[in-house]
Amino acid sequence: MGRLLFFLCIVALFGYAMTTLTISRGNVAVASAAQGVSVLDAVTAISADFTETGTLVFYPNNTGPVPYLFYQNPNGSTVAKALVFPYSSPNDFSSWVGAQISVTGHVNSEHVIVSTITYLSAP
Repeated sequence: MGRLLFFLCIVALFGYAMTTLTISRGNVAVASAAQGVSVLDAVTAISADFTETGTLVFYPNNTGPVPYLFYQNPNGSTVAKALVFPYSSPNDFSSWVGAQISVTGHVNSEHVIVSTITYLSAP
């Protein structure tokens, strides 16, 4: 029991360190992953067209796993955008974890309202 508790503490410490390091470098806003967005708010605040190819990652949230697209911006920095589906996500979407995907939609802050999502290749 003590070893399990120690292991969990080490994992939590590692996660905290990686989050802090990532945020301080300004590459990925992982701390905002816990924030959700309602579909109505997302649709009314559309700001730009979005087409990117990157890696699909899920982050835990209090309402369930949140899908994120990680990609490189024109400056070469890694950027993350939460994916919001106005109607429903694709079937068997959870099996796409780590896969290369293509996303088209509209940007709303750190979220993308997805118009189309395409599975490109396995991780």
